[in-house]
Amino acid sequence: MNPANDVTNPPVENITDEPTPLAEGIGAWALVNLILAILTVLGSLLLLIGFFGKKEEEALDEDGNAIVDDEGNSLMNQIHKRGGWRLASLLPAIAAVIAFVLTENMRNPMILVDRWTLLMVIIAVVQIVVAFLSRKKKEEPEEETAAVV
Repeated sequence: MNPANDVTNPPVENITDEPTPLAEGIGAWALVNLILAILTVLGSLLLLIGFFGKKEEEALDEDGNAIVDDEGNSLMNQIHKRGGWRLASLLPAIAAVIAFVLTENMRNPMILVDRWTLLMVIIAVVQIVVAFLSRKKKEEPEEETAAVV
């Protein structure tokens, strides 16, 4: 009897394991994008908090002493806080949060940067420009000059 034709002992065939093919573009989220989104939102919050501070401050001379009028009252500088620009800082903050949520999946592995980092950098630069434009501006009190006769 031929063992090759025996049904109880079929021939053994070795099958090797091949590596499993991976899908294109394994997802990952970028740490730099998260940091830029957080900084953009913090910048907006700081600008809005600064808007609700005091609107006048004491006028000081070169030596740091308070300037007083004839009656002994200290003169006050008006502070223009540019509220429109401060409110405009909400737009980049909201855009940064929306862009991060729509482009990053934090269940995936973390990487440093990805293809959306340039967008997040542009949004952060816009926030810096808005913060620069919303700087407080002091208006000095008008000093009366005495005419020398």
